[in-house]
Amino acid sequence: MNALLRPFLLVCVCDWCGDGYSNELFKACIREWEDYAHGTTRSKSETLLTMQDVGERNFVIFSEPEYSRVISFLLRRAGVSVRRDAFVYDGKILKRDEKHGFLMAMRNPFNANKTAIVQCGIPWATGQSHNHRFDRIPDVISYTGDKDRFGYPIADEAGFIGDDGKVRWSPNPTAEVYVEPEDWDSPFQLF
Repeated sequence: MNALLRPFLLVCVCDWCGDGYSNELFKACIREWEDYAHGTTRSKSETLLTMQDVGERNFVIFSEPEYSRVISFLLRRAGVSVRRDAFVYDGKILKRDEKHGFLMAMRNPFNANKTAIVQCGIPWATGQSHNHRFDRIPDVISYTGDKDRFGYPIADEAGFIGDDGKVRWSPNPTAEVYVEPEDWDSPFQLF
């Protein structure tokens, strides 16, 4: 499933909750998507979300679990433990600090035919052209602000989630291309 190729909603938290940085990421994503698509996209604050909003379309939510009840719920439901310094998922410790970002696609718990995407930390692939910004993202990735020779973030860990919910971690997450194994069928595919 290509989450942004079907109807989707961009979601952020409100500035008053203390996470202004994530709101800037959210606003930048709206601008980038509208520049790319030459149109508008649907977006909403988490405080105004309804069950219909999250159940009828894919959605991408920007913030940290400390500021977002939805992100906290999604990560807990996906089996991700949240620590101050890391996310812990499937035996992997995914760093959490001002130099790291985290993206994860998962089955939308409000509609199993849709995808929910969590974006925490630094933005993905700033400086990339609109046409290629969301290329090469696996289902779950922890990445740094450092760039490879093509200008994409370097991963600490990267993997694909199968229909059975198991993660197939990349044996070389710092590789310039994250290739989904031929014998693996991920139902998510971030972008």
